Amino acid sequence: MCAISETPMTPHEETIVLEARDILGRYLSQNPVIGSWQALMDYCALTVRGPIERFHVLYLDRKNRIISDELLSTGTVDHVPVYPREVIKQALMLNASALILIHNHPSGDPTPSECPASPPTEQFGVIA
Repeated sequence: MCAISETPMTPHEETIVLEARDILGRYLSQNPVIGSWQALMDYCALTVRGPIERFHVLYLDRKNRIISDELLSTGTVDHVPVYPREVIKQALMLNASALILIHNHPSGDPTPSECPASPPTEQFGVIA
């Protein structure tokens, strides 16, 4: 993610950004396929945003179509709890072939936070 610009947008630029978001939203609702890194980034830029940290899970079918985009947890400005059991339980209920874990950084700074007692990779382990 890019850092928030110090220079404010002009009213014309704000209008263009809002129109672009509307177009992207219509496109993604008609074609919910995550076929590339750019498609994922575009989807996240539109859906996973806000002033507090949010943890979403995209559950996908065999063709990388979105079965469900679920907001599993919200947190504070710099923390969001994640419960691996709930993520996996929902994946099994939806018969998902794949999932993508997503969370935002409201500050716009993509630098990882300090590691918790057990990092997410250790919490989830390998799931086949």
